[in-house]
Amino acid sequence: MARAPPRPSAAATTVARLHTAAALASTTE
Repeated sequence: MARAPPRPSAAATTVARLHTAAALASTTE
């Protein structure tokens, strides 16, 4: 990674949020 983009891609952010939500749901359940 020579230089990082000014802002993360919307797709990456969405995927990260989905994974986080899934992890929280699994932990709660």
